[in-house]
Amino acid sequence: DVPRFPYETVRATATGVNRSLRRGVQMLGGGTLVGTRFFRRLAERGMTRTRGSFAIGVGVEDPVFERRQYGSDAAELKRWTPILQRFHTVSVRGPRSAELLSDVGLNVAVSGDPALLLPRPDVATEEGLIGLNLGFGDDDLWGQDPATVALEMSRAVTQLSSAGHQFVGILMNRADERWTRLALSAVHAD
Repeated sequence: DVPRFPYETVRATATGVNRSLRRGVQMLGGGTLVGTRFFRRLAERGMTRTRGSFAIGVGVEDPVFERRQYGSDAAELKRWTPILQRFHTVSVRGPRSAELLSDVGLNVAVSGDPALLLPRPDVATEEGLIGLNLGFGDDDLWGQDPATVALEMSRAVTQLSSAGHQFVGILMNRADERWTRLALSAVHAD
């Protein structure tokens, strides 16, 4: 839990969390982290505060993707090379991420999304029920148009509904509600 925001840094210092981080390891995993300046700075800070670093199933930002927020310049991925070389393990989500890191001199394994390793939840499934969450975090995505993505999802939901499927909206955070509701707008859903 490397502090990401200024108030978290202050709290971590005041509560002693920074000292406990030095006894731990840094685990880097998730969507498009590698290749962004914001997460590079966190990874660098984490390396100075832990006993080792591992990157498992990370996504790599494609340099041709133009971000509106948190944008990085064309040389950002090269700045990650010396950092990732110090990690004990580096694996990525897919072949494009592996190719991008290969272009900057790193050979890594493709492991996929680490969430796929989680055990199946102990819940009863209901045939034909589909849970849907649609969220974009910072709304910075290919095409820069979350409304179009939500409308296309709505079309898919409508088609699946006509085949007998039912839906439930799942909110990971309040910001997802707008897009999840739009995707489910043509069908009855909780």
